[in-house]
Amino acid sequence: MIKKLSLFFIIISFFLFLFAENISAQTKVCGLSMSWCSSNIVSPKNVCCRDSSCNTGPTRCGTISKWNYCYAYQCCAYRYSGRPGSIILDYYGWFYAYTYTKCSTADTCKGDCYLYPGICSNSGCTVGGRYKICCKPDGSCCKCQGSTNTGTCPSSCPHRGPNVTTCPVQCSCSWVNRSCGGSGGGVSCNSSQRLQIYECNYSSCSGHGSGRCVSDSSCCSCSWVNRSCGGGSCSASQRQQEYVCNNSSCSGHGNRRCVSDSSCCSCDPNWTNGACNTAGGCPLGQRRQTRSCSPSGCDTTSRCVRDTSCDCVCAWTDQGCGQGGCALNRMYQTGVCNFPDCATTQCVVHPECVASCTISFSPSPLTVGLGKE
Repeated sequence: MIKKLSLFFIIISFFLFLFAENISAQTKVCGLSMSWCSSNIVSPKNVCCRDSSCNTGPTRCGTISKWNYCYAYQCCAYRYSGRPGSIILDYYGWFYAYTYTKCSTADTCKGDCYLYPGICSNSGCTVGGRYKICCKPDGSCCKCQGSTNTGTCPSSCPHRGPNVTTCPVQCSCSWVNRSCGGSGGGVSCNSSQRLQIYECNYSSCSGHGSGRCVSDSSCCSCSWVNRSCGGGSCSASQRQQEYVCNNSSCSGHGNRRCVSDSSCCSCDPNWTNGACNTAGGCPLGQRRQTRSCSPSGCDTTSRCVRDTSCDCVCAWTDQGCGQGGCALNRMYQTGVCNFPDCATTQCVVHPECVASCTISFSPSPLTVGLGKE
């Protein structure tokens, strides 16, 4: 067994000598079969990274954004005093390592609306198929910028993706009021409804231009309309009115009411005299007058009018001055009048009732003093 190992390393030393570089400070032999490294160390790592360090990371790239791709392309052996990084120590002081290179894999623009990804594999980097698209807000696309590994979308036309190759429309929509009872957008509204149209910033937005009808009280126009006198529950002197709107769905449409209306009755132009004063339900000096009206059910109309024949006429009898609560200089009279509601007593000025007074004197002695001279 020992003899076989010795022979194996003699052969290795021979090849190392053939490919040796800079023997004085460091011995480096490259161009060895990849199996030499893989048999002494692990298989090479195919590494994706964003910088020049390509010794760690995943084994494959894939179609993601901007990457640098590293892969091993040759096997080398080193022999010197200090151990370099990323090199594996093997027998007899020889170090084995892979030499890595890298390739850029940014997006590529081919002059159309799309971006194409850089794809890396063990054999290197290639440009893949469409996976991003430069989109305008209206759903149309615009041309990309740049070229191989420098492709971008304009700032006013950002990309969608990755793995999106159609442009969605950036819609902004709302219902907009139109006329009452209008038609449009595939609908027809009645007069109590308002037409609304679904309007979007782009005609390609879903639902753009469609219509709907919504109830709106401001669309109703209503008023009381005169119907017949005495109609429904109304009396002959009342007129029936109906609440009529421009549409039957409006609130209150069809309601009815009774209102007084003088035009509902036809009355005789001639008045018939009635009783005077209180007997006729009128003040003193006025007479009650009435007249008939038609049709049947209309109230008989009446009024009080001034009539001198309704004035009070009385025959007065003197009862005495100062009597019946009268003043001393007034005559108290009672009377008989033509109407029962006339006043039958009064106090009047009378010549017999003259104010007088009685003065009496009583003598009293008077004493006069006589003086002497």
